Amino acid sequence: MATGAIPAPADGAQGPRTVLKKEGEPMMRYLFAAAAAWSALIGLYTLLLCLADKRAAIQGRFRVPERRFFSLCFAGGAFGLAAGMLAFRHKTLHARFVLAAAGGMLLWGAILFLLAAAAFF
Repeated sequence: MATGAIPAPADGAQGPRTVLKKEGEPMMRYLFAAAAAWSALIGLYTLLLCLADKRAAIQGRFRVPERRFFSLCFAGGAFGLAAGMLAFRHKTLHARFVLAAAGGMLLWGAILFLLAAAAFF
């Protein structure tokens, strides 16, 4: 037996495998789950707000301020804004909305990717 080697169990069975994990890994998984849930909830709210604003535009009623859409987009609702724009053909001719949706999706995609990479890999 080599010096410093750990002897095998007497019955020939393999010992338990120990995997070294990063110390903060469980916390990163919770943080990833919380960020994904937040983005999904805000995205759903933004999608429904697009529908309400589209109906208000058709009926000539009070509209949702553009600032609210931009705020929600960068607060996590970019995927909902993009889905609302495509599903309801809402604000698709406004370059600011297209750029905001694309930028928000890149931002939140990167955030979720980095959190997933830190939590699972």
